[in-house]
Amino acid sequence: MLKELLNSKMFWIIASIVGGYILGGIWKRISKSKQSASALAIPFIAPFITIFILLYVKLNVAYFDIKYTLIGVGIMIIISFVIGYITYAANGKKVPFLNNVSFIYAGIAMVVFYVFYKDELKINTTQCADSQDIYLLLKKEDAGYFEINPDGIGYVGNQLFNDGFRPVFENAGIDFNFYSHVPVAIEIPTKAGTIHALKFESKTGNHNFDMDHLIEKGIVKVEELKVGDIKTK
Repeated sequence: MLKELLNSKMFWIIASIVGGYILGGIWKRISKSKQSASALAIPFIAPFITIFILLYVKLNVAYFDIKYTLIGVGIMIIISFVIGYITYAANGKKVPFLNNVSFIYAGIAMVVFYVFYKDELKINTTQCADSQDIYLLLKKEDAGYFEINPDGIGYVGNQLFNDGFRPVFENAGIDFNFYSHVPVAIEIPTKAGTIHALKFESKTGNHNFDMDHLIEKGIVKVEELKVGDIKTK
């Protein structure tokens, strides 16, 4: 239950809003401000959601380097100040500038956070040696098969291929960390045409691969795959 909660993007967003509202209420009592707790909460929501974004990345997005998150936060702050000043001036400077900027930043951060971070996908590697690279081949049908066979082959649908996901590798039900968490989209030339795949390299380093051999043996059924040029986002 707790793990599912911590994996939920919506949980972190709601926690940011609730945390900001609580601090806004506390500040209202301390400062005896005439503004509502909701209005006072806005400047607190912005740092709250920033902290929770960083926590979410640290806890859940193993492949995502924290420095890129910090760069993203910096860009959002700059954009928020620019838009905040424009709206602040347009409204006749009636709303406090910090509230304006914080509200815009919180809105941008929530949208980017919700859209950008991907859902978790479990990949079962029980049958596959940890020295074997993993290939998720692009299927014609928009449905994948994530039980990896002994040759390191699984399948992925078009939507996940384009949209991306957070891979979690399991071996006999135990989280497994022998593979790169950053998939590389590759094109594999074969006698039947170009096969598209997401490749996860083994950290123990077996990178030899012969797709034509697997097709000839019937391990890979090329008629089920998208072969040739594809449209990607």
